[in-house]
Amino acid sequence: MMSRLLVLTFVVLFFVDNEAQVVTDIGKEEIVFRFIPADTVDLSYDLTKDSLYWPNSRLGFSWKVSGTSEDPFFYEAGEFVTPEHIGTHMDAPRHFDKATPKVADIPLTRLMGPAVVVNVKEQVGDNANYLIVRKDIEDHETKHGRIAKGNVVLLYTDWSRFYPDRLKYIGTNKVYPTEDLTEIRLPGLHPDAAQLLVDREIAMVGIDTGSIDYGLSHTYDSHRILAAANIPILENLNKNLKQLPPTGAFVIALPIKIYGSGVPIRVAAMLPSCSTIIYCTITLPVVLASTLYRYL
Repeated sequence: MMSRLLVLTFVVLFFVDNEAQVVTDIGKEEIVFRFIPADTVDLSYDLTKDSLYWPNSRLGFSWKVSGTSEDPFFYEAGEFVTPEHIGTHMDAPRHFDKATPKVADIPLTRLMGPAVVVNVKEQVGDNANYLIVRKDIEDHETKHGRIAKGNVVLLYTDWSRFYPDRLKYIGTNKVYPTEDLTEIRLPGLHPDAAQLLVDREIAMVGIDTGSIDYGLSHTYDSHRILAAANIPILENLNKNLKQLPPTGAFVIALPIKIYGSGVPIRVAAMLPSCSTIIYCTITLPVVLASTLYRYL
């Protein structure tokens, strides 16, 4: 029973080329599952010397070639140095809670899932001090349904339109050795709204600003609430976030297995699409329903 459910879950959740197929044996019969074609959206910025990082970080990103050759074949290798929290990156729960996992210890089940995109672009506008409140999320749920356990919630503010202009995006041009963070201005998530996401038992949360807490926060309450619940945070998602629908996409964010409090990351979203209306609205549901009836 469980293995059959896993097969069907795999079919529903993962989307590749429309020519691809999986053949599986259930009992003595062979069934061919065809996958839904999909578009893939890159939600990460390039990691370069211009990548933005928190003002009190000691350094930015740097890369250099450490070895190269043209004869008898081309070869190149390089070295890079980077802060953990730079560009599009993940905050591990350990970033704000000593008792929680570092990046390498985060379960894979928390690093992917169905996406829920909460669009607060109109509410934010040009207000760098905007706090995404509980009502913003509840209004989304009224229109698109309750956020489910295991969902990945992505907060779309359109603040990415200012990246990589440090002054417009973060609110200050000050960098290390400054410890003055009082000039930081960027939208973020209200602690009450963070607690709502914890209550919904989401897998992960992301935002297209430099921090899940808004710039005026000096206690980082939203970070701490989410960290205590073992919820990873994605920050500095790029402008492609606007391409995602309110529901229906699938997000994957797989960091390297580093024992740190955060890491630059490649975030991808898969958008389900259909070659024909008949296939999506009639054929696929009938095939899945028939399989459930016959084999479960």
